[in-house]
Amino acid sequence: MRSWHKKPVLSKEQEQFMERDFRVVFGSEDGRRVLTKILTDLHFFSRCETEEEVALSNYAKQLLSYFGEWDVGDEELIISRLI
Repeated sequence: MRSWHKKPVLSKEQEQFMERDFRVVFGSEDGRRVLTKILTDLHFFSRCETEEEVALSNYAKQLLSYFGEWDVGDEELIISRLI
């Protein structure tokens, strides 16, 4: 299984544009509802019971990494945001 945290290699400038674009698209109330639906469909909020659900959940984590605050190696930041 491919590791979810191996995002496409982007330049620093491309990463900044990607993060900005994701925040613009999902930053509104409507965007948050859409993102919640997407993450729900990807089993991010539920226990995974099949390999397919695990793969979808892993993709949800990769999707969140485009916001710039959810990535392997940033566990401390993720925990601080949760607590």
